[in-house]
Amino acid sequence: MSSAETNPFQSPQSVDTASGYGAAQPVRRGVRPYQSGHTRAMVVIVMLGIFLVVMVLFAGSTFMQIQLLERIQQHAQFSQAEIASNDLRQNAICAIDVFLFYATPIAFMAWFHRVYRNLRALGNKNVQYSTGWTIGAWFVPILGLFRPCQMMAETWKGSDPRNYARKGPPYGRTSPIVGFWWASFLVMILFGRLVGAGGDQNSPDSMIAVCWLAMTEAIIGIPAALLAILLVRGIDINQEQRFELIQQQPEPAPQPVTVDDNFPYMPSMNREPLQSPVDESEYPRFD
Repeated sequence: MSSAETNPFQSPQSVDTASGYGAAQPVRRGVRPYQSGHTRAMVVIVMLGIFLVVMVLFAGSTFMQIQLLERIQQHAQFSQAEIASNDLRQNAICAIDVFLFYATPIAFMAWFHRVYRNLRALGNKNVQYSTGWTIGAWFVPILGLFRPCQMMAETWKGSDPRNYARKGPPYGRTSPIVGFWWASFLVMILFGRLVGAGGDQNSPDSMIAVCWLAMTEAIIGIPAALLAILLVRGIDINQEQRFELIQQQPEPAPQPVTVDDNFPYMPSMNREPLQSPVDESEYPRFD
């Protein structure tokens, strides 16, 4: 066999790697490769920015509605045109708010799923929760009050490029942004529940009370959206920087594979036939 030909019984490490065949590739079993969440992060940030603007408009529009209701309650002068204009303005803002109410959480959970799954690819071992909980934890009673925050804190620590050299579970301090974001989010949800349970809104007094609750919810939603933007942007930047640091690390040299020439289960084209250690002349032959 000429040296240019490939021996099918050779170890893959001994094959010429100039063409790429037989080259040692670092593979970590059970770990999916890193996938950037930058595009998803940008989508979430844009939607949160729109939500923030809508909350500002909703708070101002609701305050104007409260003033109109107080005038009606006091039997002050008002016109049907004012009522029609108020209803048109409120309905338009509420329509956008309802769309964002469903679209933004979907985009946020898609981004959260991606960045949490990247933790192992970024060198974190013993990640505490499975990736599916980034979606499922929001819908489980009681658990949804704290588990998403715990997973977000783990994501922040595991994405920090300053801790990429440390082995083991995600290590380091969590940014206070995570805690403030989660607290403002829960308070906003609480006021949303109170608005939904406003009861009879046929009287001006009950309508005014519900409007005050709705306006408070919108005001709380402004810092909640701003903190969420800072959170998403921070994790996105950290993961990109940490991945670049990992890429700059030199890959370990492949370990050579040695094969024992006397091992009987590795045949070679140039090897002499194996000699039996038993003297066959001692046994009778029945030809």
